[in-house]
Amino acid sequence: MFDPNIILKTERLTLRFINKDDNLAMYENIFHDEDVLKYFIADYIDDFSKIDMDKSRDFAIAREVYIFSVIITKTNENIGMMLECSKPDKYFQNVEIGYAFGKKYWNNGYATEALKEMIEFEFQKGISKVYSGYITENISSKRVMEKCNMLFECKKIKEIKYHDMFYDLEYYYILNPKVFNEGGIKND
Repeated sequence: MFDPNIILKTERLTLRFINKDDNLAMYENIFHDEDVLKYFIADYIDDFSKIDMDKSRDFAIAREVYIFSVIITKTNENIGMMLECSKPDKYFQNVEIGYAFGKKYWNNGYATEALKEMIEFEFQKGISKVYSGYITENISSKRVMEKCNMLFECKKIKEIKYHDMFYDLEYYYILNPKVFNEGGIKND
């Protein structure tokens, strides 16, 4: 059951639903940083007054998809976001997860830690498969997925037009062992 009040916790991080209190952090860490937006598919926001995470929250709640702010628990710093890019239905019991983190927080294991928690969260909800995609030049994102035990699924050639260029995407996945192993279905 969808619950926008749910809070996820890891050893170092807290994941909670986005809200207007996240406007400044999301603006500074993601939407006003061209380095982050090189690979995270979103529009650059040039003026802080144009960001409205409450609007994103309302959209996500209406669609019943999760968009979490990622907070360093010890310091209460908002460092990025994790989001469901797709919604399962009765036929497709899978979810695509996307993520973006402020560049000053890169290479600290935060993305891996948060993605592992998101995968576990999805599996607890009964999702059978979690997958993520990345622009092939973004090797760091590939490493995050591999550290989460995700496996290469496919490469889609010239899949997305972004910044007036076409990019290849690669997708990685992980299957829910409770759905596939305990149910007698082979996990490969």
